[in-house]
Amino acid sequence: IIESNNAIAGAGILCRGTSMPVITRNEIRNNSADSGAAIYVDSGSIAEITTNQIHDNNAIHGGGIYINRTGSGISNNEIYNNRATKGGGCYFRTAVSTINANTFRDNEATFEGGGIYLTDGSHPAIFTADSFIGNTALRGADIMIKTAEDTSIIPVAFTMSENYFSGSNASQNGGALYVSEDVYLGVLRSKFLNVTTDGSGGGIYTFSPGSLWISNCLFNTKVPNGRFVSRYIFKVCSS
Repeated sequence: IIESNNAIAGAGILCRGTSMPVITRNEIRNNSADSGAAIYVDSGSIAEITTNQIHDNNAIHGGGIYINRTGSGISNNEIYNNRATKGGGCYFRTAVSTINANTFRDNEATFEGGGIYLTDGSHPAIFTADSFIGNTALRGADIMIKTAEDTSIIPVAFTMSENYFSGSNASQNGGALYVSEDVYLGVLRSKFLNVTTDGSGGGIYTFSPGSLWISNCLFNTKVPNGRFVSRYIFKVCSS
């Protein structure tokens, strides 16, 4: 158990230099930091993060995990009850990571990305078989995909598949996903069940320019008045 630590980054575990740690079968809880309260992986380090319980951590960016300008594998973890301004569960900055078979539940972002926040060209190499349950945020309750923080980053393109979204709520837009401009995203064989928003895009909210390709997905979502209305599942806006 790694608990009740405080730091600027990586209060629970900090990975730097050329380290290649395998972080497995830990419970990491009740830590506080500016970035990556439970785990912070910095540029140059590559971590394998698997089969951990990461919960009740608090940060400004990345309540649970922060991956900064590097690649890491994140698989089979329980990531829950974490809090941040952006990226309640995880925050990825210019990161090419594997995100596979994790459960993100009851994480909160006071601004964007209750479960995951992806920015500055982050594009997972594998993003599959994850569950997102009961996460909350102002925008993108489960996932916020945003490239605009660093305008020098080229648009990103990736595919996510066989993911499960249930019971999450965005108080503004994007009950499950909020996809900003210059993102080219494929969503395949995924389920969106009872994800809601008080604004637009109960399932997915997306901006242009960019592209959203959806195939073999199931949607059952609600608009603010509680009625199922298919035109509110997707909200597509022009910037």
